[in-house]
Amino acid sequence: MPIVPSSARALLAVALTSTGLCFAQAETPPASDQKDAAIAGREQFPLQLSAGVPKSALAPRFTPKGAAVALTPGDQEGLPGVDHLVGRIELGPQEMRGEGLLICISRSEAGKPYDTLLVDLNQDGKLNDKAPATTTPNILRGKIWSSFTEVTLPVRHTAGEDGLVDYPVSLWVVVADEAETPDAIRFTRTGFLQGEIKIDDQKYQVVVADANNDGIIAKYDSWAICLVSDDAKAEPPIWRRMSEFTWGGEKAWHIWMNGTDGSSGEILPHDPGITRQEDIENRDFMRVDRMAKQAKEPVPFETDCEVAIKKAADAGKPCFVKFETTWCLPCKQMDAYVFTAQDVVNAVEAEGVVCVKVDGDKHRDLADKLKVTGYPTGILLDPSGEETARYTGYRSVKQMTAFFQTAGE
Repeated sequence: MPIVPSSARALLAVALTSTGLCFAQAETPPASDQKDAAIAGREQFPLQLSAGVPKSALAPRFTPKGAAVALTPGDQEGLPGVDHLVGRIELGPQEMRGEGLLICISRSEAGKPYDTLLVDLNQDGKLNDKAPATTTPNILRGKIWSSFTEVTLPVRHTAGEDGLVDYPVSLWVVVADEAETPDAIRFTRTGFLQGEIKIDDQKYQVVVADANNDGIIAKYDSWAICLVSDDAKAEPPIWRRMSEFTWGGEKAWHIWMNGTDGSSGEILPHDPGITRQEDIENRDFMRVDRMAKQAKEPVPFETDCEVAIKKAADAGKPCFVKFETTWCLPCKQMDAYVFTAQDVVNAVEAEGVVCVKVDGDKHRDLADKLKVTGYPTGILLDPSGEETARYTGYRSVKQMTAFFQTAGE
């Protein structure tokens, strides 16, 4: 792959530095007395939030990894479709979840992909609250996807009518064959919360997003505060965990939420002792890789795995198999910064490693055979074809240099 142009490299840098995500187990936010103790004596500015505008400039450009919901056969007499499968989605505070929100999918025609979704919107245990959502399955990366977009689930945070909050999601089922019965449906949140706040005659837009599909806004979720200019344009958000400070203009801020639904909270000024630019540079773990000396030519990759392995075996050299996909951002980042670095190129040449890249979507049989579960995945084979090392996920210039240097051991 050719060296990525500087404009693309800059784009990858922005994608990295503007997004901070954390996924953790669901937990209930601190009680009010704990909150009062935590922010006592600090200047506070009250904040109100409501549903953000989808696809707006401040909408998060990331969604959590899809959460899986187990599906089991369940005869749903009187409901549309055949071969009904039911499941329960657990959302909101643990004490309010009950058995979980009942959902059901079905096929409109026997032997065809699942294309119908029903949700117990009023949580009365029945699935005939509203007309079902339908979809037209499509083929993506060699599999059949049934996707239900723009679905809004009710999440209970407190007792009473006011305790239900809308939670926009997308759900999808993936199968290899039309007649296959899926064992799970996956979903991810698509909505976010937004509110305007005025501090010292300066306007800010605050955005908050669930980071792990539990329907709760807590310290492990994501937030940003964006300075609004005189022409009413908000700066791009710098997303951080709720437990961390972030920047609005050149000032740093903390957030503290009231309850679990994310509808209100406080903004608190914070002094981190460093400037915004210093903080961003300190958090940019790819900065060292972007600054690394570049080789005239990147690491050369074969495109036929069988040919590459034979070539390595004939030469008595190791073979490096790099699994990637067209949609994998870390794959593109490594192509841009790591496999173009002089140290990495030198290590490959010194050990005589034969390198090959494989598209995991196009060659799923090979990915399954080598037990590839995520992208990017790199596997080092000795001349006999035996695996000697592997990694999954982004690896730095320093890490990949060391990885290739072990090839000769």
